[in-house]
Amino acid sequence: MTQQAGPDGGVQAPGGGAPRPGGAGPRGPVARRALWLGIGSLVAAFLFPPFALVLGIAAIVVERKARREPVPPGTPPRSGLSASIVTGAIAIVLAVASMSLGAYLRTEIADFTECKSSANTVSDEDACTEAFNRAFEKKMGFSLLP
Repeated sequence: MTQQAGPDGGVQAPGGGAPRPGGAGPRGPVARRALWLGIGSLVAAFLFPPFALVLGIAAIVVERKARREPVPPGTPPRSGLSASIVTGAIAIVLAVASMSLGAYLRTEIADFTECKSSANTVSDEDACTEAFNRAFEKKMGFSLLP
């Protein structure tokens, strides 16, 4: 089956149905790779921010490469933002914010980790959490817990 341009510039759906809105035509494997990189970078932003930074940049670069691929005859030119650029950019922002916050709170996090590792009882662990919350509130201006 081939896809044909519809009367409004959209791509004709298989079987001769109505054209799909926005002229979203078939994209090549490079564009799909960029989308998967963008989605992966968004997931990695919450798990391992440095990896998300790399994946987000890769998603944007691969998407730019996909835009340079020749467009099949009968499909409208690609324009606007694609999902891979948006997800890659969001992941980059989240990764940079997460790494910046971690660097800013480095000493408080190190003190909390050391305190928790040396705690012998639940009340000692609660004291560590309270000490971390006080240090966090002093540095950030708001508390994590009510």
